[in-house]
Amino acid sequence: MKKTLLAALLAAALPVTVYADDAQPTPNFRLGAVDANRQDQGFLPDGEFLFRNQPDRLLCWELTGLSEFALSANVTETFVSPKSARFANAASSVDGTEHKISSNLPVIRADGKAPYIRHCWRMEPTDPLGEYSLQVDVNGVSYPAKTFQFKAY
Repeated sequence: MKKTLLAALLAAALPVTVYADDAQPTPNFRLGAVDANRQDQGFLPDGEFLFRNQPDRLLCWELTGLSEFALSANVTETFVSPKSARFANAASSVDGTEHKISSNLPVIRADGKAPYIRHCWRMEPTDPLGEYSLQVDVNGVSYPAKTFQFKAY
């Protein structure tokens, strides 16, 4: 009995090694502009700017590093606009500057890529100019707010 107890105590004191195969991917959240005609090309280099005269630019966010088993995600997007604005399907604040949109988005599986979520928005000519922020929650995990500019030129 003493030998069994000693073996159990020694086993409990040994460090546990976690192998890379058991490691969970680290999620990575990005925000930027994408060419609507070439969405597969990824984010544009000056992606924090959207322009009223470029309707083919979309504002997109992407979350990579998802579990291989994920099929969809519960998402809440919170936009803060510089002035009162209207967002479709949003619960907006009384002053019209904060807009929450909740949805269930599919996890995308493309050839040769790890699973990811991407959601895109098109700015309208009537949207107020200035700095916006977007904060995203995915399955209860909040990602830091990111900002972008909507400009006239």
